[in-house]
Amino acid sequence: MTGKFVDENEKIIVAILTGALTVLLAVLIALIFNFNLVENIVLFWIFTTLYAIFAILITGSKIVPRLVEKPVYVEKIVEKPVYIDKPFPIIQEVVKEIPLQVPIENKTVEIIEKPIYMEKTIKPRTKKLEIPHYKFIGSNQTRRYHTRFCRLGKLIKKKYKIHSNSQAFFRKKKYKPCKVCIKRR
Repeated sequence: MTGKFVDENEKIIVAILTGALTVLLAVLIALIFNFNLVENIVLFWIFTTLYAIFAILITGSKIVPRLVEKPVYVEKIVEKPVYIDKPFPIIQEVVKEIPLQVPIENKTVEIIEKPIYMEKTIKPRTKKLEIPHYKFIGSNQTRRYHTRFCRLGKLIKKKYKIHSNSQAFFRKKKYKPCKVCIKRR
């Protein structure tokens, strides 16, 4: 073992023992003088500050700020390949003969008549459904009646609908008129 290593360990042991004695001394002073909570906190703060200064002086450690190195960015240059255009030698010439086209001026047009057959699709006529249109619609559930075009009358479910062309039919059954479509008239 080297002497330097032993000296370092001895300094650390002395600092730890000094810390333990400091805490013991602070507790004894607090018990003897019966300090309240705030005074105890101040007493322990003073003792820990003095101990920290003493420990730094004994161990001989230096407080050195850490240097943070910034990363260095290197610019990358990408070289593109350069192509040199070289003419290719012509090995053989290809000659094609194109026939000369002479326009024909005396062109005759033949008219051919052919009968055209068209298929006729006859669709059978469908019967038009005769759906009766009533002027008024009533509801068994709400006991109100509306005109055929009333927005509230269109909301009535099929199972509750009653149709009629006269208001008298609904008045006899003691239905109330709609406030939107009938009473506004």
